[in-house]
Amino acid sequence: MEEYFDKLGTKILDGMKEWIVGGLKDIALWVVDSSYWICLIVAIMAIILYIAGLKKAGKYASISLVIYFLMQSCKGLLK
Repeated sequence: MEEYFDKLGTKILDGMKEWIVGGLKDIALWVVDSSYWICLIVAIMAIILYIAGLKKAGKYASISLVIYFLMQSCKGLLK
């Protein structure tokens, strides 16, 4: 009888683990898919600020592109 409850407990924990990992994976994929617009807006705002005279904002445009590239590279790992 104890073996039955041990197996049942193990199955419940495995199911919870798969559910949590699957949910986190779905959230990560959503963030990666949404990263295009986020990085694009950040890059455009940085370019506008750079043109307006804030020279420190220029580096954020290139950083935004690098972050987008890295996130898209990680997308292959998540699928």
